[in-house]
Amino acid sequence: MKQLTFSKITDCTHIYQDGRQERMRYGCYESINIVAENGWDVNRAIILIMPSYYVEEVTMLDGTRVVFDEPFYLIEKSEYGDNSERKAKRAWK
Repeated sequence: MKQLTFSKITDCTHIYQDGRQERMRYGCYESINIVAENGWDVNRAIILIMPSYYVEEVTMLDGTRVVFDEPFYLIEKSEYGDNSERKAKRAWK
């Protein structure tokens, strides 16, 4: 588990396990507990390279997926860890 604290007002969509979706807005310094970033477990071994791919979605403790309108932090892996063959957006070229 990892705590994600928002550094600015952040708009996102919650996708619940039953398929419902809900628009949410987190305020500055609000936080959520997450277990996955782009499908990768947050407790994974971190590769010591410069992260350059946006974390576009996280998974909370209860299984709710949070998809960010504007991703704001980076991860070192380009592919998603959920076997969906999706690729994360690169922060710079």
